[in-house]
Amino acid sequence: MSTPISRTPGTLNTLGWFWRAAGLRKALSLILVLAFGAFLLMPLWTLLLWAVTQRWLYPGLIPQQFGLRWWGWVFSNADIGKAAFWSLTTAPTVTLLSALICLPAAYAFARFEFPLKRFFYVSLLASNAFPKLGLYIAIAAFFFQLGLVGTFWGVVLVQLVNSLVIMIWIPSAAFAAVPRELEEAAQDAGASPLRVFFAVTLPISMPGIIVALILTFLGSLDESQATLIIGTPQITTLPIQMYTLVSSYPDRRAAAAGAPLPARRLPGGRLQGRLIVAEIVFEHVGKHYAGRAAVDDLNLRVESGELVCLLGPSGCGKTTTLRMLAGFLTPDGGDIRIGERSVLGLGPESRPTAMVFQRYTLWPHMNVFHNVAFGLKLRRLPAADIRRKVGQALTLVGLPGMETRQPSQLSGGQQQRVALARALVLEPQVLLLDEPLSSLDAKLRVQLRGEIRGIVRELGITTVFVTHDQEEAMAVADRIAVMHEGLLHQVQTPGELYDRPATRFVADFIGQMNFLPASPAGTGQVAAGPLRFGTPQAGPGSEIAVRPEDLRFGAGGQPVEVLRVSDLGHYREVLFQLEGWPDLPLLTATVGKGEALGPAAVSVRRALVYRDGVLVGDAVPVAPADVAVPS
Repeated sequence: MSTPISRTPGTLNTLGWFWRAAGLRKALSLILVLAFGAFLLMPLWTLLLWAVTQRWLYPGLIPQQFGLRWWGWVFSNADIGKAAFWSLTTAPTVTLLSALICLPAAYAFARFEFPLKRFFYVSLLASNAFPKLGLYIAIAAFFFQLGLVGTFWGVVLVQLVNSLVIMIWIPSAAFAAVPRELEEAAQDAGASPLRVFFAVTLPISMPGIIVALILTFLGSLDESQATLIIGTPQITTLPIQMYTLVSSYPDRRAAAAGAPLPARRLPGGRLQGRLIVAEIVFEHVGKHYAGRAAVDDLNLRVESGELVCLLGPSGCGKTTTLRMLAGFLTPDGGDIRIGERSVLGLGPESRPTAMVFQRYTLWPHMNVFHNVAFGLKLRRLPAADIRRKVGQALTLVGLPGMETRQPSQLSGGQQQRVALARALVLEPQVLLLDEPLSSLDAKLRVQLRGEIRGIVRELGITTVFVTHDQEEAMAVADRIAVMHEGLLHQVQTPGELYDRPATRFVADFIGQMNFLPASPAGTGQVAAGPLRFGTPQAGPGSEIAVRPEDLRFGAGGQPVEVLRVSDLGHYREVLFQLEGWPDLPLLTATVGKGEALGPAAVSVRRALVYRDGVLVGDAVPVAPADVAVPS
């Protein structure tokens, strides 16, 4: 029998009752909040009291006498007005100049890659960790040579040094937080990079920029060290003037006792219709990253008015292909033509394309009307035409009367419809859809893909649709282009692609496919375990491929061992092993919901043969021969 372990109550166990008492925990939290508030507010409260104190002697907790003699001393000085003028002139000028200089730099840090970027950024942030007095003295020596000492612009320029960190650090974080897709959507609508910045990036980043502007203004208003070195005595701002007044204040004890305050003048300074569609041609297009081909020698033609799906797993190059077509990426080689014109020299805003992105990319600071009308306004259409076209586009996507809604008031499906309307309202020659349904739930995806297909057919617009969902591609596409590891494997109609996949990858990727290794079994025949097929094209490295629906259960077939039957609603999926052939892969067959499974024997209705991963022809099932079963 085990002996109970005795526990000696320690400090934690002794205090355990405290942590289990909810009331005490709340009380401690309240005490900590009050203490922190006092820590922050007490200095401010003390300053406010001193501002109206006539007499305050230790150890009194409150002043013994209140008064406004200090304020009288300040406002009776004739130079305080000039100091206020200099401060209220310098601070806005510094703020404006720092915005003009630093905001482009902040955007560059947020959006671009360039040599030593991280070094410059860290150096900028680290500059505030060191005293600036030595820097100010060096600047003063330089400004003396330029005649800027004692001038307004000299003070402004030296104060700009203090604003660099704030006006680059905070806005660069605000710019970086803006999703690139929002900027690309504006470019796709026809906005130049500069217009994208002012119409989309800047408004969304404005809260962070306003914070930086306020901090810069207050920092300039409060700056004294650099101004004292560069500006005085000609330029005296409020902080310097207040310091001078404090240092020249009459005997404090006399003042506290009520002695009169003589006025004293300090040295002052002096002043200083219809859619036109087009075909798309990719000709030997390539794109490489770090020596790896994202897209390799792509040759593809999309006919006018055709809807082609780029289909493949993640990383296959389909989105890279779409972004090269849209103008957001530049190919390393080859040519891309829309109609008869090469578009490689055109930016996204100049191409006759419109793109619907994977994420909704609605601009959150604009309502539905302004989101859809953005590209039309860039084209300077009359207001009446813009209203008419926006109304037509929203009606087309099933959102009439939603013009005043904000993006945050829309469901996911509604937001994607608005994005589609924003693309269609421009009447582009080519519509680009980058996995537009991937963010929606399954049922809504099915509904919306049907609507997209209907709209595209109604307009007759040339469309390239990127997806990794094979069912989605089969449902909407005129033709499907299957890509893998940057290579285009096959372009074909959905039915032909499913029935005759050109490569083993396509056969395995599109739907389900059973593969069995094959070996020669006489003239014009191959054997796949106990199954035999007639095919003159087979040879070493061949495989037999059979769709699950082409496997039939019934008498006269090859005996099998059924391992699992899964009821998938409208059909059943049967996993089985060819009896006596344990080394062969497991096979999958499908059986209709009302169809009897029958005897545990299977026959093949139709098959394909692949050699070295490439389709070489049909494999015609033949009557079973005497095939030895391995022991």
